[in-house]
Amino acid sequence: MLELLDLKGKIVTIAAMGTQKGIAKQIIEAGGDYVLAVKKNQGKLFQEMQFVFETDRKQDFKGAPYDYAETVNKGHGGIETRCCWAISDPEYLRNFVDDWAGLKSLVFIESERLINNKKESSMRYFISSMEGKASDILSTQRSHWEIGNSLHWILDIACNEDRCWVRKDNAPDNFSIIRKMSLNLLKQDKSLKVGIRAKRLRCGWDQAYSMRVLSQ
Repeated sequence: MLELLDLKGKIVTIAAMGTQKGIAKQIIEAGGDYVLAVKKNQGKLFQEMQFVFETDRKQDFKGAPYDYAETVNKGHGGIETRCCWAISDPEYLRNFVDDWAGLKSLVFIESERLINNKKESSMRYFISSMEGKASDILSTQRSHWEIGNSLHWILDIACNEDRCWVRKDNAPDNFSIIRKMSLNLLKQDKSLKVGIRAKRLRCGWDQAYSMRVLSQ
């Protein structure tokens, strides 16, 4: 899929399953940047990053050239605080740069959510080809989840995806691909100042409009 995209000047965010050396190299060679999640399935990479950040965390990150950023957001009945530490020091990167193309920073994000006086926290690790400016990386990583949540919400509201009873063989995957293709086409159309659901319905009863959408 990456071969089909123009990545020049773009930032690619991928979940841990996409944190692969070949993918990182492909993104860099295409002129893009990456922020890749690192989890336990990465074995040695995860263990080394966990050791580095846990060691400095115990010392409250003092004495190390970290860049720090923090966001606090209210919503869904709670308050969520995200703290990000990023570091581009060559001494910290030396064990990783030979394996990961374009690597420029190691990132640690700690999230804490308070809902009904109940606290939930999580710690996540990332590698990135972006310089270690914590505010930029934190904003990029947050947008990763916003895009996913927005996409699924639109697919449900505009395309009734959650109420689809197609289950047999490859049909669910095929329908999912068709919905996403349709959604992209509808988003590109600027001739109507209405929502995606209204555009989809218009395609059903207006052949001229339907052809205009399909011909983009």
